[in-house]
Amino acid sequence: MTLPQILIAGHTLISLVAIVVGVFALRDVFRAQASSGSLTTFIVLAIATSATGFILPLHGVSPAVVISILALIILAAVLLSRGRLRGSRWARWIYVGGLVASEYLLIFVGVVQAFTKVAPLKVLAPTQSEPPSRPPRGSSSSPSSWSGSWPSGRSGRRACPSPASTRPTVPASSHFISGYRP
Repeated sequence: MTLPQILIAGHTLISLVAIVVGVFALRDVFRAQASSGSLTTFIVLAIATSATGFILPLHGVSPAVVISILALIILAAVLLSRGRLRGSRWARWIYVGGLVASEYLLIFVGVVQAFTKVAPLKVLAPTQSEPPSRPPRGSSSSPSSWSGSWPSGRSGRRACPSPASTRPTVPASSHFISGYRP
């Protein structure tokens, strides 16, 4: 194996491990059971993924370079907000939002790279300019066509009750963000 092949294999391995660790870390965050070990591992692997992308053979500024820079900026905000979690509600939002955005970018780049490198997937998108999904003609996939009412049940009532008849509740997934611990 040549040095570029070793670097690409290492970068790919770090990326895949970061994605898997990130899924479990985010699951724990939204269950309010996050351990600092899993989150720290995810953050370190996400930084390593973005940083090792710069040591790969580059041919000018590409979308991958721009996404790596964006990911490092997001992760810097995550690290800055991590030290201030106890003091500010905004810091919690930045922290959790940054973790989610970082995981999204890792998965996004992984999918794009899979379609450019894996032969069976490359057949599906040979020019890399195909739309990810093309709705059939006449389908109601645009938001303007969703303006109908909610589907009604057998009794003829609306499936979604009006806001006045419900009391506000806090979903369990937002406990970490709001700082509330039952």
